[in-house]
Amino acid sequence: MIDGNPGFAIEREIHLKKVKRALDNWREVALLVNSLLLWKKKYYPWLIVSVSSFIFVEIAYYNPSFLTSIGLILMTATLIDYGGPSVTAMIWKHDDWNSAKEREFEDMCRAVAGFVVQLKQIWVSAMEIKVSRPYLYFAITIISSFTLAVVGNSVNNIFILYIFTTALLLLPGMIHFGILQRYYTAALCYLANFLRSFNSSCKTKVQ
Repeated sequence: MIDGNPGFAIEREIHLKKVKRALDNWREVALLVNSLLLWKKKYYPWLIVSVSSFIFVEIAYYNPSFLTSIGLILMTATLIDYGGPSVTAMIWKHDDWNSAKEREFEDMCRAVAGFVVQLKQIWVSAMEIKVSRPYLYFAITIISSFTLAVVGNSVNNIFILYIFTTALLLLPGMIHFGILQRYYTAALCYLANFLRSFNSSCKTKVQ
């Protein structure tokens, strides 16, 4: 799953071609979304939170049924898929595309392809655990499902979806600026210090 793995690099290049082909008609929009998710401007994270909050406030206010929500999502996706390329062609001219945008588009597609490959490898690893260590797989699956059921029954589902969606949208920027890595390292250091202190206190009591 690391970038230096030859198998990872080969599979990523295969998916890279697929991603570039899928986003070919959306190149300018893809660069705009990439700039937004990577916080290329200081106000972008606040814009993400504001838009996400507005959408979920509207959802909570109107409280549409499940089938209505699915119908609206499918209708919006169809309209975007059908009319999107024509609109983007009118807004952005083909002559505006340059080598700098091409490099940024290549990097973005490579990142997306790498993420897809990582998800596939996580799934393969989970299936390997299911075969090699079925009891561990069963225990993790049951505990995770039970936890989700309890949380979903105790907390408003729209609020959970709002937190999850907003965190997911902010995740690329947090990774890009090293915020997630910094807090992850700090948490590991805190856990290591806690375990060290706990072991020391246990040894003192035994003596």
